[in-house]
Amino acid sequence: CLACFASECQWQSGIDTSAVEERRKVISDELVYVRMNPDAETLESYVPLSAANGGNPHFRRSDLIHELVWEDDQLSLRQKLNAIDRELHDAFATRKEYIEITSLH
Repeated sequence: CLACFASECQWQSGIDTSAVEERRKVISDELVYVRMNPDAETLESYVPLSAANGGNPHFRRSDLIHELVWEDDQLSLRQKLNAIDRELHDAFATRKEYIEITSLH
């Protein structure tokens, strides 16, 4: 591999992609549930990181939505950064004159 300066490519993903996708699915399902119950002022949820790490599982509706959306955005950014890292590695590893970048668009 030209990018790794090794006979075999040493690149490894910086995230566990299957775990991140699974976590995003759980968050998405919880957001759907919260949005389907607009009358509830407080909700009990163990999905947000603060509750999963032992915090209070009782949330105001707006706080729960905010926390779930924030975590989903963070996971999305990690996935995008991982894709950019892979494309940069592939760009350094190629001998072609031109490369096509897709993850930045």
